[in-house]
Amino acid sequence: IERPYRIARYPVTVAQFMAFATPDNYKNPPWWTEALRAECWKDGRLKVTDFGGEKEEWVPGPAALEVGFNAPNHPMVMVNWFEAMAFCRWLSKQRGLDLDGPGAIRLPTEAEWEQAARWNQEFDHQKGQADARRYPWDHTGKKTQTSITSDELASHCNCSHTGIGRTSAVGLFPNGASECDALDLGGNAWEWCSNEYVEGSRARVLRGGSWADDYAAYLSGSYRIVSLPSGRSVICGFRCVVGAVASVH
Repeated sequence: IERPYRIARYPVTVAQFMAFATPDNYKNPPWWTEALRAECWKDGRLKVTDFGGEKEEWVPGPAALEVGFNAPNHPMVMVNWFEAMAFCRWLSKQRGLDLDGPGAIRLPTEAEWEQAARWNQEFDHQKGQADARRYPWDHTGKKTQTSITSDELASHCNCSHTGIGRTSAVGLFPNGASECDALDLGGNAWEWCSNEYVEGSRARVLRGGSWADDYAAYLSGSYRIVSLPSGRSVICGFRCVVGAVASVH
């Protein structure tokens, strides 16, 4: 990562996303550049699938969130990659930014996401040094998948071990902050990244784990999962970055 960037302290919330998710915005082509390119948006309707990509439908607006997931200060879930990208374009426009310029609001690359999760301010990232920490809150770098306990996971992030059984308010786990002070990088909701899972594929990367996960590795700063960009899931949301230019393929 050669240029500086800023990453949002929290995932995008339900209230923030719903400010964008109006019928007019779902019909506005400039927000849907990537979906248009992938032939997943036409005539104001967006192609969405389930997380596995098996069920497909065309919808005119956002998903209806169930009670327990729809609180204004919870992370927005049931949002696919195209919707996350559209939100970033819309928000850039609200801020008077060039939608494709160097200062545009966008999704992080997974390298940016992982740097935020594993950041150590004592290291000079320009020299390519990496932090050994596996979890955003483990500033010692000593915790491993086998040494971390269920109780420790539950005290640092919203995962299955908390017993909440759904998303929680963003920032509810201050003990889970990374060294750059970003919250919820572990647990609550998997977060879309801008880049492909493998070069040349349509599938996109998600990072960070969710409220439903009990496997410690999923909640680490290095684990990655994959979904089609059309996929919606109650475990998936996103956060924004602004700053360095990153190409999106």
